[in-house]
Amino acid sequence: MTDVSWSTWGTIISVVLMVVPALVRLRQHLVKLQDLIIEIVGVVVLLVGAVLYMVTVPQWVPVREQMERLGTDVQSLSILFFGSIAMTMLGAMLTLFGILGRVSTTLKRR
Repeated sequence: MTDVSWSTWGTIISVVLMVVPALVRLRQHLVKLQDLIIEIVGVVVLLVGAVLYMVTVPQWVPVREQMERLGTDVQSLSILFFGSIAMTMLGAMLTLFGILGRVSTTLKRR
C-alpha cells in the first residue's frame, strides 16, 4: 500500500500552486489557439483513419464472404475496419468544427 505522507502532499500542493496561476495566464492564449488545435487533431485523426481504412479494406472484402467459416479470427479485422471508419468520421467532424470555430471568430471580430 502506498504511504502518502505530509511531505508528499506538500509537494503536490506546491506544484498545483505553481501550475494553476501559469495556466490562468496562458488561458487567453489557449482560447485563441483552441480552434487551431482542434483542426490539427482532426486532420491527424482523419489521416490515421484513412490509412487504417486503406490497409484493412483489401483484407476485409475477401474475408467478409468467408466470415462464418473463419469464426473468431475475423473479430480483430472487423474491429479495425469499423474503427477506421469511425476514426475518419471523427477526424472530419473535428476538422469541420475547428474551421467553423475559426470562421465564426473571424466574423465576430468584424
